[in-house]
Amino acid sequence: MKPSRLALAAAATSVAALVVGCGDAPSTSGAVGVTPPRVRPVAEASPTASQPVWSSRPVTVRRSPATQPRLVAVRAAHHATYDRVVFEFSGPLPGYTVRYVPQVVQDGSGRPVPLLGQASLSVVLTPAVAHTAAGAASYDNRRIVTGFPSLNEVAAAGDFEGHVSFGLGLDDVVGFRVLSLTSPSRIVIDVAG
Repeated sequence: MKPSRLALAAAATSVAALVVGCGDAPSTSGAVGVTPPRVRPVAEASPTASQPVWSSRPVTVRRSPATQPRLVAVRAAHHATYDRVVFEFSGPLPGYTVRYVPQVVQDGSGRPVPLLGQASLSVVLTPAVAHTAAGAASYDNRRIVTGFPSLNEVAAAGDFEGHVSFGLGLDDVVGFRVLSLTSPSRIVIDVAG
């Protein structure tokens, strides 16, 4: 006789409670000066199209829009369990590659881009531009220094031959997810906090 779905769900819940109760809770044994490890999520239980899986592996999406997307804004915000960077575009969505690198370098010159933190996340948006027809920046291109739990800094790394690049300075290598949103066109990167 097969166990019912309800019985299986109850068993899974009991195992999950046992596992949670065994690992990362602070000790009450009287140890002084012991800090429990910082827990950072790297995977979601049930991803959907708008909530992709958290991972530290490279993510690449290729797109060939009819017109070249123009970067118009870059924002950063802190949420309860993650930090978020939003790249907003006029026109369609570009493709992207997001990956950890030993050091972010400037497009064209190859010079290092100094970033605050212990880990560097490279973001390359293509095809895309970050300048107007007159050559001026099409967004406020100042560095964003945050002080968030995971995301320390967002810095431009280039606008070269249809590639717009950024470096994210992170506190540590953590799971991240990338979302594509429309109305307006946005590439959103969440890093576990």
